[in-house]
Amino acid sequence: MITTFQEYKNTFQERLEAHKAAYVDFDDETFIETETKQYSFYHRTIIWILQNECEDDIFPEKRNLSDRYFSTNAKETINLEALMEGQELFAYDNEVQKFVLRRLTSGNEILYKYDFDLGGKLEISFRKILKYLNSKKEELSISKENVSEKIKFHGTQTEFIELIKALILNDNLKGVQKEIIQKCGKFFDITTPNHDKLISDLSQRNNGSETLFIDKLKSSLLKHIQHKAEKK
Repeated sequence: MITTFQEYKNTFQERLEAHKAAYVDFDDETFIETETKQYSFYHRTIIWILQNECEDDIFPEKRNLSDRYFSTNAKETINLEALMEGQELFAYDNEVQKFVLRRLTSGNEILYKYDFDLGGKLEISFRKILKYLNSKKEELSISKENVSEKIKFHGTQTEFIELIKALILNDNLKGVQKEIIQKCGKFFDITTPNHDKLISDLSQRNNGSETLFIDKLKSSLLKHIQHKAEKK
C-alpha cells in the first residue's frame, strides 16, 4: 500500500509496466481498474474511520481523556476480539486500518485507538490518488478515440531511439525521457525495452557515424526536393 500521492505518481509507470509484464492480457486499462478498486476501498475505509469516532461505550473509564476510540456502532462492523489479535477486519486484509491503529497500555489494560491525524492525511492522499487514476482513465479513453489504428515504424529500435533522442535534445519533445519514448513507441507500434542501452550506444559511435538514421532521413528528403525541382 502506497500512502502518499507523490510516491504513487512517481512509481506509477514502473508499476504499470510490471503489471503488463505479468500476464499477456494485462494492459493499461486493467491496471487502472485494479488500482481504482483498491484505492477506492482504502479511501472508504479511512472515511469510515474518521466518521465513526468512539466517545463512550467501549472503554467508559477513559471518557475523560482526549483520545478517541471506536464508536458504539463500530461493534457491528469490527470484531474487537479479532482486532486485538491482529486478524482481518473487514472481508479483506485491511492494510489501512492496521496502518492507522495504535496499541496503548494503561496499567495492565491494553487499549487500541486510531491515529486520526494520520487518518486525515491518508484521506487527502487517497483522494488525490483516485483523482489521478481518473485522469489516467480519461487519457486512455481519449487516446482510444483519437488513434483508431497504430502507425507502424518501419525501422530498427536503434533508428527509432536515435530519432526520438534527437527530438528530445532539440526540445521538440518535452517531458520525462522514459515516458516520451514509451508514448512514442505506442504510437508507432514499436517497443524498446533496452532504450537506455541504445541511447548509451549512440554516444559510442565513431566519427562520421554519429547520426546514421538522421543522415539517411536528410538524404531521402533532399532527393525528394531535388526530384520535384527537376520536374519544374
